[in-house]
Amino acid sequence: MNRAVLLLCFLLISVVAISQVPDTSEIQEVEIASKAFGTSKQQTPYQVNVIDANLIKRTLATNFCEVLAFSGGLRTETDCQTCNYTQLRMNGLGGAYTQILINGRPLFSSLMGLYGLEQIPSNSIEQVEIVRGGGSVAYGANAIAGTVNVITKAPTKTNFAFQQTFSLVGMKAQDWNAQLNGAFVNKKKTSALSLFAAVKKRQALDVNGDGFSEIPLVNGNSLGLTYDQKLFKQFNFQLNTFLLNEKRRGGNKFHLSPEQTDQCEFRDQLTSMNQGSLQWNGKKLSVQLFSGFQSTQRKHYTGVNQVNGWGTTSNHTVQTGLQVNYKHPFFNGNMWWLLGGEHLLDDVLDRVDAYQYLIDQRIDQKAVYLQNQWEVSEKWTILGGIRLNKHSRVEAMYATPRLALLYKPTNRLQIRVNYGKGVKAAQVLETDMHMAFANGGVSTVLTDPQLKSESSNALTVTVDWNKRFGAFAFSLTGNAFYTELRNPFVLEEIGQDSLGNTTLFRTNGNTAKVKGVSLEVKILWSKFLQMDAGFTVQQANYTSPQIWSNSVQASNQFLRTPNDYGFLSAGLFPKSKTTGGINVVYTGSMLVPHFGGAPENSMDQLHVSKAFVDCSIRLQHRFHIHRYEQNIIIGLALQNVFNAYQQDFDTTQNRDSNYIYGPSKPRTFQVSLRYEIGAE
Repeated sequence: MNRAVLLLCFLLISVVAISQVPDTSEIQEVEIASKAFGTSKQQTPYQVNVIDANLIKRTLATNFCEVLAFSGGLRTETDCQTCNYTQLRMNGLGGAYTQILINGRPLFSSLMGLYGLEQIPSNSIEQVEIVRGGGSVAYGANAIAGTVNVITKAPTKTNFAFQQTFSLVGMKAQDWNAQLNGAFVNKKKTSALSLFAAVKKRQALDVNGDGFSEIPLVNGNSLGLTYDQKLFKQFNFQLNTFLLNEKRRGGNKFHLSPEQTDQCEFRDQLTSMNQGSLQWNGKKLSVQLFSGFQSTQRKHYTGVNQVNGWGTTSNHTVQTGLQVNYKHPFFNGNMWWLLGGEHLLDDVLDRVDAYQYLIDQRIDQKAVYLQNQWEVSEKWTILGGIRLNKHSRVEAMYATPRLALLYKPTNRLQIRVNYGKGVKAAQVLETDMHMAFANGGVSTVLTDPQLKSESSNALTVTVDWNKRFGAFAFSLTGNAFYTELRNPFVLEEIGQDSLGNTTLFRTNGNTAKVKGVSLEVKILWSKFLQMDAGFTVQQANYTSPQIWSNSVQASNQFLRTPNDYGFLSAGLFPKSKTTGGINVVYTGSMLVPHFGGAPENSMDQLHVSKAFVDCSIRLQHRFHIHRYEQNIIIGLALQNVFNAYQQDFDTTQNRDSNYIYGPSKPRTFQVSLRYEIGAE
């Protein structure tokens, strides 16, 4: 907790120090892509946080997952010692509560939520837009914690870039990342094509020396494009395509096939995501017709002691829809209308015959939504909307309203109040359904046949103040959030199956409440400093204790959920040829469930983890060649400088693979080489 206090003090000192500089003008606004009619984040009635290309570079991110911790109220975690699948937690809630969008479309399925965060390479991302709590009704009923929208790169000029990054994970395991970008724009700027490719090869790493890996072997390939074409004066066509392939393996005896090992998790996954939209833009009216398709095929193995744990997964997602936006003057302000309808089909077949494990699920969702945003005056904006949903696993149609209020007492100060209702249908295959190792075998999850839908009410209040002080641009954001979950989905241990594997039961728990506050600071100091920092304090509890293990006393606290966490990313001399920076991610103490079975731990127990500070430093130098605007950039970095990495992993094949917490990797040395031509 001392580190948490120090970080909070640092943020407050920053505020006081900057406030002593005289005022000259306001901070520059940031454009967002979440609105049909162009707008800035300062004008939206719900708070939008933006992770832009500069922050992505500063955080040394090579994939989507690595940058998400650098925004207020967000925390990424690694949830399996063997396969290292990841999830995003927003406002204290698990990954299944966050709606992840690609260019505004929900093609990031539940299956992709297990491994997909690391498969989206950073060189494909223009910016990431984050809405905590209730936002637009167009985001869907599942956006309980909030929404994360990945905006892929859309070029404005022809350019080319190649980057090779080499890392020594734990100062031992080699990790190679190669990224390629190309953009082509015609002279009239009516056609634009953006291409990206990425290749990742990482060796497995055994951190504690027991012969079993803590960092899995990964071979990944990514390929994608964005194509924009202006048709006539008012029509625009856009196509986005992703092709992602990843082979991931953890355990031991990597020279043998998975079924010949003592313990192994193996995933060979191929995913294709395709989106297309046709948009007509008028002065007051815009109409968009969109469609998307996602297909994932996966071959996987999960087993101990040479068991035949092979399985297959097939997942298909199809979305089609129509959205109409209308803007017109109304009294002294403007009014925006949003009317839309969409159909989403998600089909999953996942099976492992040896464990009698089968998920055969087809979900059909239809929705219509209407939203009105009224700019009453320069100071007041009101948003109200309702979404009517029909889910194939819910008998009756249900409504999810959204309400938002923006008040701007001055040009520098915005106050927002947002309310959103959410509903999660009783479906399966989400982040808590991951098949893991425990008690010397495999833990599987059964779903309660009487599982009820989960509902939520979320309220957020945000105060955003920004100003420019001479050479300084400064922004301070305070956010208070409260979410009530009714009939939340929980996992309870119910014994062992006929094969001796631990069985968990997915059922409804008691009402849960999550509440907290966060503080975020952004600083731009001319040519000298760019800084983003944030800190969150929260509580996440059930109204009565929940039983997760038959041999451990029940607890009303959310597991794997710290009460405090934060981040800091600072770049020094960002516009100079030589730049440097520091990145810090703080994770507070939390309750971590620990199943028995390993030599170190014979009984189930709740472990209180220590706090972690993951600090990274970097140094870059740029060589500029004026002809064709070429850049050669050499970078050096040391990640997790203090090696703040978990030290009490379970050992041998009987380990509890979900007993993992803290930073995703130990101390790591990194060197990178980047070449750009026609750089923007």
